[in-house]
Amino acid sequence: MALEYVMRLCDVEAELREVVAGLEPETLPAEAAAGLVDTFATIERLADAGRALAARQVAASDP
Repeated sequence: MALEYVMRLCDVEAELREVVAGLEPETLPAEAAAGLVDTFATIERLADAGRALAARQVAASDP
C-alpha cells in the first residue's frame, strides 16, 4: 500500500510539473489567474499536511 501512495504521488508531481512548465500567466484572464492562485494554495496546504504526516512517522522511527 505504501508503494502505491509513492507511485501515485510521483504521478501527481509529474503532472503538476507539466502544468507549471506550460503555464503562461500573461495569457490568462484575471479571474482564471485568481482561480489558479486558489488551486495552487490548496495544493500547497495538502502537500504540507502530507509532509507533516509522513515526517511524524520518520521521527517515530528515528532511534
